[in-house]
Amino acid sequence: MSENEFSILNMTGKVITGFIVYSALFFVPAGRFDWIEAWIFLLLSFFYVLLIIVYFSKRDPTNLISRSKLKPEKSFDLVFVLLAGVSFFLMLLLSAMEFRLVVVQTCL
Repeated sequence: MSENEFSILNMTGKVITGFIVYSALFFVPAGRFDWIEAWIFLLLSFFYVLLIIVYFSKRDPTNLISRSKLKPEKSFDLVFVLLAGVSFFLMLLLSAMEFRLVVVQTCL
């Protein structure tokens, strides 16, 4: 097994772990697993991530490996990413707990 294949397997493992974490962040606050819109969002977003990994593993594997490492250039980058992530999941939590801060309309 080459170094690139190991890195792709490692990244795929991280994507699967991320899927589990994001699923918990969606469904635990909602208190239910039959939220079809969340399943659609999760499946589409993680399919897209896996598609990008496969594409770049064939086109430019060194770029994929270098960009997959989380090394912020400046400390401000890390603070910004953490604040953006926390605010996203805070809005997700508040919306799922029926505070009605975000209106989600379905067209089904």
